[in-house]
Amino acid sequence: MQTSERRGQRRRRTFLGARFDLNQGQSSFDCIIRNVGGRGAKLAVSQPAFVPNEFVLHVPKTRQILRGEVRWRSAQGCGVQLSAAIG
Repeated sequence: MQTSERRGQRRRRTFLGARFDLNQGQSSFDCIIRNVGGRGAKLAVSQPAFVPNEFVLHVPKTRQILRGEVRWRSAQGCGVQLSAAIG
C-alpha cells in the first residue's frame, strides 16, 4: 500500500533541542525537532497533548524564536507549521 505525500517539499532530518514557552514565559517544556522542511516540522515531545494549538518555540542552537501551530498529534509528538522568526 502506498501513501500519498501531502507536503510540497521534502523534510530534512534534524536533532535540535527546542523549548516551548507558555504563559508569557512563566513556564516551559522541552522538545526535539526531528525534521524540518518548508514551513513545517515534526517535534518529538513526551506529552503531545500538552502542546498548545498555537505556541512560541525557542531553538537555542540556531538562536531562533518561532511562532508555530499544531497540524497533527500522535503518541510520540506532533507536526507543526512554523511561521517566520519573531526574535
